[in-house]
Amino acid sequence: ADQASRVAQKIVEQLNRPLSIAGHELMATFSIGIALSPHDAKDGETLLRYADTAMYAAKEAGRNTYRLFQPHQSAAGRRRLSMEAALRRAVERQQLQFHFQPQLQYPQNRIVGAEVLLRWCWEGTWISPVEFIPLLEETGLIVEVGEWLVAEIVQMKRLWYRRGLCGDRFHRLAVNVSPVQLWRSNFAERILGLLEQHRDEVPIALELELTESSLVQPTPAILATFARLRKAGLRFAIDDFGTGYSNLDYLKRFPLDAIKIDQSFTQGCTGNHTDASLVTAICAMARGLGLSVIGEGVETLEQAEFLRRQGCRIMQGYLFARPMAVKEFEQFLRQRTGIQETP
Repeated sequence: ADQASRVAQKIVEQLNRPLSIAGHELMATFSIGIALSPHDAKDGETLLRYADTAMYAAKEAGRNTYRLFQPHQSAAGRRRLSMEAALRRAVERQQLQFHFQPQLQYPQNRIVGAEVLLRWCWEGTWISPVEFIPLLEETGLIVEVGEWLVAEIVQMKRLWYRRGLCGDRFHRLAVNVSPVQLWRSNFAERILGLLEQHRDEVPIALELELTESSLVQPTPAILATFARLRKAGLRFAIDDFGTGYSNLDYLKRFPLDAIKIDQSFTQGCTGNHTDASLVTAICAMARGLGLSVIGEGVETLEQAEFLRRQGCRIMQGYLFARPMAVKEFEQFLRQRTGIQETP
């Protein structure tokens, strides 16, 4: 085990160095799992399964590291394999769901948009997105799911417009985009193809939410993707701002439209001096860069007022509305527009 650990550590040190490709420095992510013979198992099939289990333990530890197989990992590994199989079936049968959390202009409390949130119920239990989204990314299913999600919400928005549920100001729907999707060469083509079907009937008004880690490498291909989507009228927002990549250079390299203040800062801004200072600084920086600011995770009136004083006018959170299933969200829109449900 000691020798295997020493070899793994040398591999980790090598892989943690930047790679130079076509004049760009890139960082690879990796996870290493190790199973030993005859200590853990004697046959190759079992050893590979145990090494795979240890690899996922390394991923759960934050990636860019290694883990030796431990017996207690077996139960977690079996659950993960079962979950992956169930998730594949759910994707094939289009059994994933999406909820909507309204974004409102404060203090008028006027709805201006909504974030679309992916949900999955497995064996009668709602699985946290923190658990199943990484599985979708690792298996590549996130690409199929992402396209399905965009197609569904475009159809839904078309129906809402016909029924008069969107009002004068509710236009924007925000969807989260995984780096796995963004880095595909045909990402822009696929998204625009889905939107083109209903362009004449419904304003696009789609906002793509990206994490900071998605924007580490401004390659020409990625910048071209941004330019093409921006030209078509899409917006880009940084989700969970302040919790990811620390180099802010990407703010001037990418054509961004909005910053979403992470809920950990929002919820601490009225009781923690550091969080309050960070929120104030984020809002000031956004103003200087010409970016709009969205406060997420707003739970109290005090938090909303603090954000308002810093110039943040668009907010979402339990103070206004929790994420809602489709039917419930449609009823929410009816109440806002005063339109009665049609039989």
